[in-house]
Amino acid sequence: MKKKILITGAYGFLGRELAVKLKKNSIVYGIGNSSKNMSFNHKNSFRKLIKKKVTTNTLLKNFNNIDFIVHCAGRVIGLKPELDYKKNVNTTIEILNFIKKLKKKPSVIFLSTIAVYKTINGKKIKENFVIDPTSHYAFNKKMSEDLLKFYSKKYKFNLLIARTTSLFGRGLQRQFIFDACKKLSTNNNNFFGTGNEVRDWLHVSDMCNLISRFVKKKFQGVNIINCGSGTGYKIKDVIYILKNLFNNKLQVKFNTISDSNPSIMVANISAAKKFGWTPKIEFEEGLNDYAKWYKKKFKI
Repeated sequence: MKKKILITGAYGFLGRELAVKLKKNSIVYGIGNSSKNMSFNHKNSFRKLIKKKVTTNTLLKNFNNIDFIVHCAGRVIGLKPELDYKKNVNTTIEILNFIKKLKKKPSVIFLSTIAVYKTINGKKIKENFVIDPTSHYAFNKKMSEDLLKFYSKKYKFNLLIARTTSLFGRGLQRQFIFDACKKLSTNNNNFFGTGNEVRDWLHVSDMCNLISRFVKKKFQGVNIINCGSGTGYKIKDVIYILKNLFNNKLQVKFNTISDSNPSIMVANISAAKKFGWTPKIEFEEGLNDYAKWYKKKFKI
């Protein structure tokens, strides 16, 4: 029998792509409070899709006998702390109150971030690293994690916390790679930082495949898994690759201002690989494909 899976944040970058992946072997439901439009292919992947704010009552009225909840809903921007809290922590509380009222408890996969960790330069981030969030976004994710772990133990449902690196791929219209494309395509070659910061990017299709493996493996208890490519790239190297793809001839400039961002943030993905998964999309291949999408989308 096909599993019933509810995706929160269904209109978001990961949520809509995940629905396409999961519909092959599952019945997929979605909820999201977004002004974004969704393509026919994405929308057609859902058995039922609700465009509303995530509340306990809305969930109870629209969804029952759910086997898994993939909690992708949240706000990343970080410019309005109160709104960030509501979009992240309050939404998680609404979902937990929904689960609390159910006789049959669904398993939960929560999309968190490796930004919750205190990094150690030169070492890939493992699940046992010290927790020390340095941004509103990471702090809110950590609060949601703690709530989920508490409720999981109290109300006896299985939980997997997926701490991800930065995701990218066609359709993404935020974060560093999108911003870099926007700058380079308009001859704005000024970037924050030194350029030597190292980051780990994972293609959205690889993340969807990993979540599919989580569902298939039927995890038990509370689990924490780092999700990334396991390979780091210097910011300046990524910019130079994109610079060539956009035929930008200007010199790249960095402001060299040191902020709270760690210099190296790369995931150790040994635990993720135990689910029978490994990343398939090479980073440069993914960048090239993303640049093609960006040029077509913005008519460059």
